[in-house]
Amino acid sequence: GRNKTEVLEAKAPKVSSKGRLPIVDDGNFFRKHVEFMLTKMGWEVETANNGDLAMKVLAGSSSSSFTAIVSDLEMPTMDGFTFAQNVRKAKGWSSIPMLAMTSSYSDPVVARALESGFDQLLPKDQLDSIETLINNVIRMRKETAHAA
Repeated sequence: GRNKTEVLEAKAPKVSSKGRLPIVDDGNFFRKHVEFMLTKMGWEVETANNGDLAMKVLAGSSSSSFTAIVSDLEMPTMDGFTFAQNVRKAKGWSSIPMLAMTSSYSDPVVARALESGFDQLLPKDQLDSIETLINNVIRMRKETAHAA
């Protein structure tokens, strides 16, 4: 009979993804949860557990290879605020849509995140809205680009 590998290879062709997202969060459980959710929704996901590693992921890619960036704010090594500032300063990355996630959602945190270069902020307890917000920041950036 047919061996198992042939059966595995006969799976349906991969549906083209909605886009590619780096997810940056130091919490392993949370990062895996977000990765699982977004993968299930049809996004292609790359993960990093701090801003420093995420910068290395971006450095090895062209800005057109990612649709948007989703990052936590509170992380060791390089926090989300510094990461966003570095992304905005990096050649070719200044206009990529960026969504911040935080468990300490407050007006000062929102203000600081927006100042750092994020387009919007998602409270971690409202994860159900993640795809809506990803699409929002992508749309916001497109509109800004057309207006310029």
